[in-house]
Amino acid sequence: MTKFHINKQGVPAQCKAKKGKCPFGTSDTHFESLEKAQIYVNELHNEQFGLLGDQVRNENTVKNYNEYYESILFSDYDLRYKRELIENNYGLEHLVYDKNRGVCYEAISKAAEINHPIMKKIKNSVNPEIRKIQANLGLHQEEYAKDPSKHVRAAVVNNGNQLDVLVKDKDPEIRKLIAERGYKLDELMNDEDVSVREAVALRGHKLDSFKDDESADIRKILPRRGMYLDYYVNDVDKKVRVEVAKQGHGLDKLVNDSEPEVRREVARHGYGLDKLVKDDDMHVRIAVAKHGYGLDELEDDPEDRVRQEVVKQGHNYEKMINDKNWAVRAEIARNGYGLDKLINDDDIEVRKAVARAGYGHDILKHDKSIQVRRVIGSHLSQKNKQKRIDEGKDI
Repeated sequence: MTKFHINKQGVPAQCKAKKGKCPFGTSDTHFESLEKAQIYVNELHNEQFGLLGDQVRNENTVKNYNEYYESILFSDYDLRYKRELIENNYGLEHLVYDKNRGVCYEAISKAAEINHPIMKKIKNSVNPEIRKIQANLGLHQEEYAKDPSKHVRAAVVNNGNQLDVLVKDKDPEIRKLIAERGYKLDELMNDEDVSVREAVALRGHKLDSFKDDESADIRKILPRRGMYLDYYVNDVDKKVRVEVAKQGHGLDKLVNDSEPEVRREVARHGYGLDKLVKDDDMHVRIAVAKHGYGLDELEDDPEDRVRQEVVKQGHNYEKMINDKNWAVRAEIARNGYGLDKLINDDDIEVRKAVARAGYGHDILKHDKSIQVRRVIGSHLSQKNKQKRIDEGKDI
């Protein structure tokens, strides 16, 4: 569904960012229509600029009027200038609305410190970010525990306040935060929401009660802690069986598991390598190669990444130097083998590896690729730097 936000110019616009990735506010300030976004902007502007009523801000109506400060107040100057205003208690009635969150936070903090009149107005600001900042500062905790924005209520939870009220919050994210704080776990362990129960289980609270939880994400916490391994080796969900395999348990059964993720863990334990060397899954075979097993067979593997791992094990460079995959040949170069041949390799990455090995710079400095030549320049610069260090000279 298309959402509309308030962009950096303060104008309602369509949000094209992925969910949760927008830099212009949270879900509180994303609206279902352009019209609703415009209503929000109108209300916010009325709140901010309506402060003055029909009076005009000038040297006669603003205490300690400062023309220079006035020029900064609504500008996008270096934030240091706005912080100077805040330090001098100037223009707080507007800086609490600043679009820069840091400036906004500092202005509200300062206004709260000196009990500025603007605090009465922004207590119920239309902008949830402003209410959240006040909640973070520990202000109005009882009222903000009932705020319509979950982000404001979360700030109250993070302060450890009003937990008895918020433990029954309609939003599972709030209840999860409370569970993560270790509060009311006996109540929250039976929560209808998976994420809340998971937060309880992750704290290790009464884990036996979660043995048959409907969520695999919760059940897998138990074998991760070494519990009920014999039971979970037959779990219907692969995520749980993976955790059993990670414990090195039931490998004789799990070596034949239908899911490659499980068999990978078996291979990582070095079990059943004679069988898993022929596994259909590339990552299983890579895990086998990491044990240095079956390299004579795996050197001809159809997957490039498997052969790369074979080379990393130092196997049969004489043959593998002719491999069709550049990454295999580059790995050989990194190990200093066959540099006299690989210096003429068709692939840039291979020649770069040769250059990094410190070989053939007199030739490669004329390489057709600027990337290769840059490697040499960087290598020589580092070499000269180290030489000066060794000689005790300044660098």
